[in-house]
Amino acid sequence: METAAMSSEHAAESTSTGAVTSSPEDSSTGTASSSSSDEGADDTVGEVPLDAGTYSLVQYALDGGSLVAINETARRDAFLVHVDAEAGVLQTAMCAQSALDTPASSPCRLDPQNTEWYCQCYGYAVSGDTLALAVFEPGAEPPSVEVGTGLPEADLDPAPGGVSLTAWPPGIWGSDGTLSTYVLEAVADTVFDEVHNDPLRPPCSPC
Repeated sequence: METAAMSSEHAAESTSTGAVTSSPEDSSTGTASSSSSDEGADDTVGEVPLDAGTYSLVQYALDGGSLVAINETARRDAFLVHVDAEAGVLQTAMCAQSALDTPASSPCRLDPQNTEWYCQCYGYAVSGDTLALAVFEPGAEPPSVEVGTGLPEADLDPAPGGVSLTAWPPGIWGSDGTLSTYVLEAVADTVFDEVHNDPLRPPCSPC
């Protein structure tokens, strides 16, 4: 790939914080009440939906700390996931100057002539709040995937308008494989069309 020095002046990223809600106190005893003390409580983890369609990265925390909003000027829709539930296939896409770029460093929208799409195809399966992934090459037969069989896994959590992923396998978008968190928002499938048909930079092949 033709490369160029990446601009050191990126737009500042905003840090998002959330308020922590404390447990309600029992007025008669002054002690915090907890539903976990109820006998017979159901500890089964409900299925976290990963619906078919396209998702765009809106927030991230590479070190597992406070979530940071994606820089819209430099990286709007530059980190995408497309889910084909019928085929059991998930494709990740990153618009960047280097495969080592992250949501904090990619100059995608600022330097289209020196960036390209970096993609990966996965067979996937979801069980409860766990996503299992098995990599395969574009055009090959997608592998059969089951959770709990030793394949790379990520933790799924519901998020407004989409899903949150923690412990995304190492190497994907700068993930450390343990703490890194990515919040994805559902967008129109037409957004992913750029990945395969980008007139400004080298595109990716469909899975």
